[in-house]
Amino acid sequence: MKKCGLIILGALALLQGCGNSSETESGERNKIVLSAFSDTQRPGTFDERQLDEVPRTVNLKDDLTPVKNQSNRGTCTFFTAIALVEASIKKHQKIEVNLSEEYLNAATKTAGFFPKSEESFAVLNLYTATKSGLLLESDWPYRPSAFGKGFHCEAYAADKSAAPSSCLFQLPPENLLKERRIDGSSLEMEPVSDDTNMLIKFIARERRPFAVQVPVNFNGWASTGPARHTQNLHTECLSNPSSCGLHEILIYGYDLERKVFFFKNSWGKSWGREGHGEIEISAVDQYGGKNTAVAVKQKAPLNLPEDLGHQKAVLASFTPSAQEMANGSIQVSVNGQLKNTLGHVFYTSSGIGKVTNAETPQDNNTEFLTLNTEEQEKFGDSFVRALWSDNPEGKDENVSWDNKQVFIPSELVASETAQAVLNSERSKVIVRTTLFVHTDDEGFKILKRVYHPLKESGEE
Repeated sequence: MKKCGLIILGALALLQGCGNSSETESGERNKIVLSAFSDTQRPGTFDERQLDEVPRTVNLKDDLTPVKNQSNRGTCTFFTAIALVEASIKKHQKIEVNLSEEYLNAATKTAGFFPKSEESFAVLNLYTATKSGLLLESDWPYRPSAFGKGFHCEAYAADKSAAPSSCLFQLPPENLLKERRIDGSSLEMEPVSDDTNMLIKFIARERRPFAVQVPVNFNGWASTGPARHTQNLHTECLSNPSSCGLHEILIYGYDLERKVFFFKNSWGKSWGREGHGEIEISAVDQYGGKNTAVAVKQKAPLNLPEDLGHQKAVLASFTPSAQEMANGSIQVSVNGQLKNTLGHVFYTSSGIGKVTNAETPQDNNTEFLTLNTEEQEKFGDSFVRALWSDNPEGKDENVSWDNKQVFIPSELVASETAQAVLNSERSKVIVRTTLFVHTDDEGFKILKRVYHPLKESGEE
């Protein structure tokens, strides 16, 4: 069997997990969430005596494309696979391109690899790219989790394995694939040895990055300093697996003096040093996933279509309004227009609040609903979200909303917490509606936040 076949079988024998960032209503903090932890400990191979002929440090950061953000999904393996391909194109074709993780995710799962979960391996994803090709990010943009509140798979959030496949992946329309798909057959996966000395020699000799699986114990992933995974940290994970998980990163250099690898992460630019980090060589040497290290090279240039959606989204207008309805719900209506929508996903969130003083409403002087334990179990939280447009086929670069509506349900409005706000001084009751844009580089970003009055039922 060919070596690439062996590494695919090795990957399928393991369970891949990775971290991701969760959007919050404030948009001010990210919480990293890890998937299932499994024991990857193995004997170390690192031996500096075998590295006399390599440079003491190598840093290939300039050969990489910008850091991205996997947002609130466990899709790190697709980000590392795409990062490898983008780096190869940048190096060999002198083009900086943004490829679609969303399409590679769908194509990989359609091929039968982990179709009932968000998990995968970079090697499987790269194998799929050689068979099913690639798309530009602007042709099939990265989406937030379908299991999030207000999205179409919210009901399956507690048991994702029971969800229909559309919750985890969706292939683009055939006409889009026919017109825009990038042939990936000239890509070649290159498994890299588990021997850490060979990993270092590979970087020094080939001047190319590689992807590898590593465990994460947050006690060893401080905001400053290299990420670590020691025997004590590993013992913590074995005794409490839910506090740890597995993750895939892109390693692009090393420093033998400091005993660290340099890596590109997929948790956004707010993490580490603008999205980049360091990890102790010993962590990869003794705990890196077996048969997961993989690189990519090109046998020929990829034929890339013109990028039609590389511009940032522009908000031309956004005007929400809210009114109590006879059935007890609150209707939030939105009018607005967006430009340069290709490669972006948009959604809104709306929630009830009370201004605490006479100043113009803003986050620091407005109290939003704090649900009690029973209400939290029933409603999740007090903000209602809705996906508005992701312009998946690129039919129109500009999108207009004409009185588009979403409802805060009557059950939430009738809750004890909501009624306490609604029955207080009416002039202080407001609705906050936020328009978010979601991309594969910035994750969630606020485009516009509006505080607007709540009209009573029958009020014009």
